[in-house]
Amino acid sequence: MNTKSNRLAIYNFKNSLFHLGTTYICFFAIVVIVPTLISLIVSSNMSGMTWSNFVSELLAVAIFYTIADCLFFNYNNFKLTIQNGISRRTAWLARVKGILLLSLPIVIVQGIDALVDHGSLLYAGLFGTPKGAEWGAALAFDFMNMLSLFATALAVGYGLALLSKRGKATVIIGVPIVGLILLVQLVKAMLKNQEAVANVLKAIIGYSDKTGMMNPLNISLFVLVWLVVMLLLSFFFSSKMKLRRD
Repeated sequence: MNTKSNRLAIYNFKNSLFHLGTTYICFFAIVVIVPTLISLIVSSNMSGMTWSNFVSELLAVAIFYTIADCLFFNYNNFKLTIQNGISRRTAWLARVKGILLLSLPIVIVQGIDALVDHGSLLYAGLFGTPKGAEWGAALAFDFMNMLSLFATALAVGYGLALLSKRGKATVIIGVPIVGLILLVQLVKAMLKNQEAVANVLKAIIGYSDKTGMMNPLNISLFVLVWLVVMLLLSFFFSSKMKLRRD
């Protein structure tokens, strides 16, 4: 099963790279070439985007593409695999491995860009004085955050894939409305219980009033638990998927 899931994961990864490359071509044409030509025509000089901004936008495109892939293409992936005699479990495992493969270069490029541009990684300060070991820990933490984001999108995507078109429309329209109402009520409750909420948040991030420092272990465990829960949810939803007649 591992060999089959590995082959399928590599196939998914190559497929994702192809579509991501197509997305990049469109992005480059719209965001870089067209504005540059307009700038040359209007002012006879090239202005606007710096290399750092360009890399940041490429990373943002890659992240949003991966989220969209996790949200919207699960049924297509399931249909392809099930019609080729691949089990749901193997297909799900390959999907997760493919996302792992796609996440790794994103995090590495993001880390290199941060080091070149700022001389440090985003989360390096959480792990002490920025140097080799701390940078490694910060990179691993960033990777875990990225995976938890994609795993959440994957769980939501598999959940949506179980619904009919009408069900999806109901969820897409209804959830934001219900979410907004719940958010308003949550904010009201938080304002009434600010001290309790602050204590919970401090516990999650490992903040100490005495030292004024954060313990990265707390937030790392929280993110890890969230990642595991989202992966289990996505596996549960994927195991319930069936071929539709549409």
